[in-house]
Amino acid sequence: MTSEEVSCLRKVAHTSQQKACAALANTRRLLNIGPGEMQIYHCRFCHLWPIGHVRVHRVPMRYMRLK
Repeated sequence: MTSEEVSCLRKVAHTSQQKACAALANTRRLLNIGPGEMQIYHCRFCHLWPIGHVRVHRVPMRYMRLK
């Protein structure tokens, strides 16, 4: 299985940014969560718009070393 298939395997993705925004608003309302906890993003593999959790970095990204 390729990394693309693994990355997109269990995503619920939307065909447009507008549809993803509407789904995100509905998800926030249903789960009673505030802005900043979940976000939409454009997947570089499937080119759709999934909803995901916001990543929180302990160290600012500019100080992280790339491997």
